[in-house]
Amino acid sequence: MLSMAMPSILLVTGVLGIAGAARSRPTTIFLVSAALLFLTIPLMLGRFGVVTLISSICFCISGFLAKRASLIA
Repeated sequence: MLSMAMPSILLVTGVLGIAGAARSRPTTIFLVSAALLFLTIPLMLGRFGVVTLISSICFCISGFLAKRASLIA
């Protein structure tokens, strides 16, 4: 069950992050970044944590850029 739940959660989290980035919603992007960072901890044991860590960092950068763009406009 756990082997099927983790990829599903990661997929849903990634889709939410991309949807938040497409709509320039910094709050959604930061929540997804925090969720991916939280999921990185158990995945480090299976050596898949690097992928989620990189994704979390990218979503965090995207959130900062979206927030900055909303302040400028």
